[in-house]
Amino acid sequence: MRLAFLLLCYSSVVRACPKECMCSGLDAHCEGKDLTTIPKDIPISTTNLYLANNQLTSLSKADFHDLPNLQYLDVQNNSIRNIEETLIDSIPGLKYLDISKNKIRSLSKLSTAPNALVSLNLGANEISKLDSDLISNSPYLQTFYLQRNRVQSLPHDFFNSRMIPTIKNVKMAGNPWSCDCSKSDDGMYKMSCPNNEMESYHYDPIFLENNKDARHTAHFSRDKDGSLLSNGQFTRNYQCAFYRQKQSVHTQPKKSPAVVSTTPPTTTTTTTTTTMLTTTEIPEVESALMFVHKQPDTSSRDGETLELNCEATGTPTPSIAWMFGEEIIMESRKHKLTKNGTVLKVFPFLNTDAGQYKCTASNDKGSETHMFTVTLVESEPPMIVDPPMNTNATIGQQVTLRCYAKGLPAPDVFWLFEGTRVPRRNTRYTISDNNVELTIEKVTRHDSGVFTCQAVNSVGSAVATANLLVGAELTEKVDKLLNDSTIEKIAKEAKQKVESALASTNDQRKMDKIESPHDLKKLFKFALPLKKVDLGKAREIYEESIRLVQMHIDNGLAFEATNISPNVSYEAVLPVSYVQTLMEKSGCQTGQFAESCEDHCFFSKYRSYDGQCNNYEHPWWGVSEMAFMRLLPPRYENGFNTPVGWEKGKLYNGYELPNARKVSRVLIGSDEITPHSHLSAMTMQWGQFIDHDLTLTAPALTRHSYKEGAFCNRTCENADPCFNIQLEADDPKLHIGLYQKHPCMEFERNGAACGSGETSPIFQRVTYRDQLNVLTSYLDASGIYGNSEEQALELRDLYSDHGLLRFDIVSAANKPYMPFERDSDMDCRRNYSRENPIKCFLAGDIRANEQLGLMSMHTIFMREHNRIASKLLEVNENWDGETIFQETRKIIGAMLQHVTYTDWLPKILGKATYNTIIGEYKGYNPETNPTIANEFATAALRFAHTLINPHLFRFDKDFKEIKEGHLPLHNAFFAPERLVSEGGVDPLLRGLFAAPIKLPRPDQILNKELTEKLFNRYHEVALDLAALNIQRGRDHGLPTWTEYRTFCNLTVPKTWADMKSIIQNDTVISKLQSLYGVPENIDLWVGGVAEKRTAEALMGPTLACIIADQFRRLRDGDRFWYENEEVFSKSQLRQIKKVTLSKIVCTNGDDIDRIQRDIFVYHGNSTQFYETCESLPEVNLNMWTTCCDAMCSSTSTLARNAIGGEEKVKKRKRRHHPKKSCHDEGKRRKSGERWNHANDMCVECMCEDGEVWCKTKDFCKI
Repeated sequence: MRLAFLLLCYSSVVRACPKECMCSGLDAHCEGKDLTTIPKDIPISTTNLYLANNQLTSLSKADFHDLPNLQYLDVQNNSIRNIEETLIDSIPGLKYLDISKNKIRSLSKLSTAPNALVSLNLGANEISKLDSDLISNSPYLQTFYLQRNRVQSLPHDFFNSRMIPTIKNVKMAGNPWSCDCSKSDDGMYKMSCPNNEMESYHYDPIFLENNKDARHTAHFSRDKDGSLLSNGQFTRNYQCAFYRQKQSVHTQPKKSPAVVSTTPPTTTTTTTTTTMLTTTEIPEVESALMFVHKQPDTSSRDGETLELNCEATGTPTPSIAWMFGEEIIMESRKHKLTKNGTVLKVFPFLNTDAGQYKCTASNDKGSETHMFTVTLVESEPPMIVDPPMNTNATIGQQVTLRCYAKGLPAPDVFWLFEGTRVPRRNTRYTISDNNVELTIEKVTRHDSGVFTCQAVNSVGSAVATANLLVGAELTEKVDKLLNDSTIEKIAKEAKQKVESALASTNDQRKMDKIESPHDLKKLFKFALPLKKVDLGKAREIYEESIRLVQMHIDNGLAFEATNISPNVSYEAVLPVSYVQTLMEKSGCQTGQFAESCEDHCFFSKYRSYDGQCNNYEHPWWGVSEMAFMRLLPPRYENGFNTPVGWEKGKLYNGYELPNARKVSRVLIGSDEITPHSHLSAMTMQWGQFIDHDLTLTAPALTRHSYKEGAFCNRTCENADPCFNIQLEADDPKLHIGLYQKHPCMEFERNGAACGSGETSPIFQRVTYRDQLNVLTSYLDASGIYGNSEEQALELRDLYSDHGLLRFDIVSAANKPYMPFERDSDMDCRRNYSRENPIKCFLAGDIRANEQLGLMSMHTIFMREHNRIASKLLEVNENWDGETIFQETRKIIGAMLQHVTYTDWLPKILGKATYNTIIGEYKGYNPETNPTIANEFATAALRFAHTLINPHLFRFDKDFKEIKEGHLPLHNAFFAPERLVSEGGVDPLLRGLFAAPIKLPRPDQILNKELTEKLFNRYHEVALDLAALNIQRGRDHGLPTWTEYRTFCNLTVPKTWADMKSIIQNDTVISKLQSLYGVPENIDLWVGGVAEKRTAEALMGPTLACIIADQFRRLRDGDRFWYENEEVFSKSQLRQIKKVTLSKIVCTNGDDIDRIQRDIFVYHGNSTQFYETCESLPEVNLNMWTTCCDAMCSSTSTLARNAIGGEEKVKKRKRRHHPKKSCHDEGKRRKSGERWNHANDMCVECMCEDGEVWCKTKDFCKI
């Protein structure tokens, strides 16, 4: 009985670890579990509790009352706003508290009695107010971090004299410090205390509060080992001064205790004799001359740059002189002096430069000299000790050439092929990190030639060469079977086959009756008649020519299979001259660039529509209708154009790739969804809107197989362009309608781009298949205005010449809808003569009608354009319609950029990833390539599919469901009549900002509306978005997920056990293993959406890396980026930085009067959670008023493109607007007038265009 009682007592003390945590010894790890509350039943013995990267919103005493032994608490990177007063009273033994990276705005007293706190980290919060007694009961505090908050000043005596001896580390950077002063010398100072033994101590900040009667002084002392004296006597005297830029206040104590005082001298408790300086007495500071940095002895090699550094301080500021031996060093081509003479650079450093150097610091008070020695390090020219060897290889084989060199300094190794430098990683060529090995994958006859290894260092170079001979026996036989006449016949036959298939598809489009989503989907991918469609067709002809060459060779040759590696394209066998002939005959040639960019007046101010003339040095970068770039070389089954999985039964790393539909059924689809706790559905919608501004892959040109001529939905064979997805025997789709006869889901490969320059035969590279981006890469509002001038003109109201976009009908609020399309290229395959009474809308992007939420976004930005254009028309009497249009287009593009980078990207990537990879804008860089990466368009940005809800929410003005109800997703596609007849844009917009997105989880990746019911009005046509994503990645030749983890410098799992730290869901890992066999086989999109999300992000680190890299390049490589100093004036840029998507929605909705300030943050669906639209900042378009702007747009665009044979350049007289005055504190101020703020002498104000602008004076800033 006694034993049972003891066991019961023991069990009440020793608790099991909560299921959300992992406990080890005295540690409890509960990081990254999306916890909203602190787990109960944490073991009482716990001393270290880790709760970082969760969703905690508050801390209370009750959370810790059962943890008496707690000493370390880490709750960084949560969403904490509230901390209970005197929290540490419940944890008296707590020593280390990290509450950084939360949302705390104010803090009260931490404890009522002395506590054990040693370190307190409050960094990266939103703190603007601190209790004066916050740390008053922390006598042992050594570290206090307050950086990156909103603190303007600290409470008086915050760091009281009792605490000064213990505090060792304080960080306060990144706060908007402000002085509270009414006299010019009140404010913030830095205290510097040197003594006569050349020791110096610096302390800041010192806060001098606004007290007109106070005299400010500093009494300071330290003992001989540097410890601060709280009382007692000096053993060393210090001269202390407050510094504020060029002004200073100083005292010279004889003996003084450690006190920093801002009280009048009558209250001082010391007996120190001190010179008290009033605020009007500011003498020169006297500080002794001394070195603060002395160059130590050093060495350098022949030919390198030698950099020497000596720094000194003193009053007056000393100068630095340099000598080598007895010779004075002067500025010359060999010797460079920088940083006010404190840095000496010697280049090139030779053996004659070795010896003794001297730096001398001097001023009016004297001089100090420091001597040091520089020695020469012996150098050796490179010597290649392991040269590359001559190699014979068969076509398709992998070849590695090795070159190892020695030398001092270590030489750099470069590789050349036939005299041309080989890039580190491009197409099939890969150079190892140490440059020692060059690997060529799937060699072709074009790789035959001389490879050169060159080793170089500062004292010499060495060269070694090797011959590579590829497939000599086979290529000789091929050359005998082919001649110029045969090649031309093959090219002609291929052209006939492709054009016949294309004609059949077009005929079928005309004959088909479009009565269902199935008919819609059949034609969805073929609705895009490209203006340069011949480029896509040419590539198809070229690839069909290669297939016919293969047939011809197979029929004429008899050789063993070992003579050529399996799954290698026959392009690898052909001579360069034949490849060139096939490209010419197919029309697949480069040289699409047509714009001369000679109109500098226009192109210096405005973008072209197709992206040309943005980058003068690299004119093809970012241009529309060009190939996507690649972050990694493609992974095609034959190294040329066939996707992995093309040949049934082929093994990869010992396993066959899983069927895309099976992956979706087993892993991706989910019946359940979890709403996100704090992000709105607008987060998803903005992502789609921006995606449609950046990417549109050119589709296949035909639904007919070139080989057999059959429709792709009538065959399950892989025959270009058909790459259908097989349905397995247990798939429910197999027993429904069309799939009973044809057990596969129709899938056509995307169109291919012609030779992309770098991959053409003249560079001896196999022309692997690349895909075409129809749009410009730049974030330029092309979704609103189109990516060609023809599209823009079709959208514009040219009759009025007011720079407006045209419209046909208006809403009940008298606000316009987009115009209806009239025989345009818009995706709108719907029968509008029966159940659908109206046509689709016309917009800059052909996909604008795809779903109602997207349609609403296009509508409000069309309205925003016309609002801005009307205002610019009002304030600029000398602007014609073309100038108004281009200026408005420029402003709208800047708005998209600002919202995306300021409000949207940090939320989807997480602030840490955003800051690390994208970071602050540092200016335009013409060497940054903004071209959209294939991986970004085909996989990474498709992460947003994991955010889609199964319904489109629709709310009325009271945030209640409208009478028509919420809309199932499959009923929201291509339904413009619902936008017009069921409440307009307002219910849809409220449904986006007042409803949460779906939370992306590895066990709930896509809702089944997308995997089982997509386009499901009739059962036999249901599609699967996840399967399409997987198949599209294979179609585009994307390498595997693990290869991109390597690219992103992330850990790469080799075994399934390694996956646990990356995915952290055992069920998901088990499913992946059953599907893929090994981690190396996982598709990029699948691995990316299954990863554990990074802190604050909506995706894992792999997709975040690809997305952040793309958006960094889009910004830095765009000459028209809105923050580039040449794009907008400073006053205009200030206005653009006021832009919020919330204000745009308010202004352009029909009757939206309440909204949240940050539209991407979910606040609930009640009016009480939202603020009025009037409270949001508004852009002042008067900043675009001008009377003398050159109107180059008139003569550059409309004058170049006459409409109806006439040049439409109109001038008009408009009302002159006089300069506006301002009113401030009851006084009238003239435009341009400056004055000091009445209540704050640190603030200067100015009247500008009717508005008062105020700023803190420079000398008041930290």
